Amino acid sequence: MTRPVLPGSAGTKLDIAQDRRSQNPHHPKFSIASMGRNQGGQAVAQREWEIEWSDFLSVGIPEIDDEHRRFISRVNDVNRAIVELEDKATVERLLDLMLMEATGHFRNEVRLLQSRQYPHTADHARKHEQLSEQFSCLIEEFRKVNLSYVWALKGLRLKQLLVEHLLQEDMKFKEYLAG
Repeated sequence: MTRPVLPGSAGTKLDIAQDRRSQNPHHPKFSIASMGRNQGGQAVAQREWEIEWSDFLSVGIPEIDDEHRRFISRVNDVNRAIVELEDKATVERLLDLMLMEATGHFRNEVRLLQSRQYPHTADHARKHEQLSEQFSCLIEEFRKVNLSYVWALKGLRLKQLLVEHLLQEDMKFKEYLAG
């Protein structure tokens, strides 16, 4: 007898670690995507690959928050295309668009930090350079392989990098700029 798999019950170490984080109502939901089967045996895809905007991600600057929302939307578009098994050219186009928008956003964010005399602007700009390099490397890895499970893992890594940057780096300037 096959045991039904409930949404979110994939039971991997990553699922469990992410589930612990998501118990905090202020923490954005993100976890590894999983595939289960309903009681009728049909595959049930979960949208756990998606980043959901919440006020918890807000830095309190409408211009930056709007760019963050757009960037999150681009990462979601990439991951949706991967999950829906879009062709490689479509995924590559979405990746290129995401990287182009990230570059523009990083430039705008640094300019804003400079104009508000944020004392750690140079360090933040370096973090953007590192993140851009990581995005570029992931995109090159995408291009080297055919659509596969590896693509899903890389898509989740893009999501993770973005959320980590928002929560760890961008929140550092939130209080300074609010004051």
